[in-house]
Amino acid sequence: MNIWQSVFLGIVQGITEFLPISSSGHLAILQNWMQISSSVFYFDIFLHLVSVIAIIYYFRKTIFSLNKQMMVNLIIATIPLLIVGALARNSIKSMFTSNLIAGLGLIMTAVFNFFASNNFLQSKDKQDLTQKNSFLIGLFQVVALTPGVSRSGSTLFGASTVKLEKSQAFEFSFLLAIPTILGASFGELITINSEKIDHLAEISVINYILGGLVCLLVCFASLELLKITLNKTKYHFFGWYCLLLGSITLLSLII
Repeated sequence: MNIWQSVFLGIVQGITEFLPISSSGHLAILQNWMQISSSVFYFDIFLHLVSVIAIIYYFRKTIFSLNKQMMVNLIIATIPLLIVGALARNSIKSMFTSNLIAGLGLIMTAVFNFFASNNFLQSKDKQDLTQKNSFLIGLFQVVALTPGVSRSGSTLFGASTVKLEKSQAFEFSFLLAIPTILGASFGELITINSEKIDHLAEISVINYILGGLVCLLVCFASLELLKITLNKTKYHFFGWYCLLLGSITLLSLII
């Protein structure tokens, strides 16, 4: 992977990790098209960890003031993903080589985004974040194990179905991303083998630095964009984008 590819993937990760358009879908499609999947294992993990740093900094005031109930809710919401991720790990990894699955996943994300947009607009009786609601949101996050299905899109959709207020849904979705991304990254690291270690040398330090810096800056911009989009009721635009990209991906397989 050359320096331009690392910067490009850093931009893609920074945009797609937080916007409800699926980072896994974009990276799977791009890596298949660019044919760099064999050397990108550690770089993927690195970019995800950079994303966690962006979340922690962006929500630092909220994190420092977390109460016991919120921490319990985050743990409850994380449990379904940890269980399914551990049990179906090999099956999930095999799906990342398929643009068909990524394309279908993007269309599913589009559906989530359209319904979430409608739910946020129509919901008048806002509900509190309970343990039950947290668990339901966690179940929707499990769907995002499929390439093309956005983690933020599925959790925001879940939050909209239990009638959380938009700002609370936004906050909980990304606080939930911290244990989710860290857990997934740790799970990947414990599977290191000699082949993956050999690939580590294929990416230079400068690629990590530039790709990570670009990713960090774009992450902050993406978080702010999503917050503004939710507040200005323009969330459905993400649905149209996912529908278009998913359709293009599927069409490319048959043309």
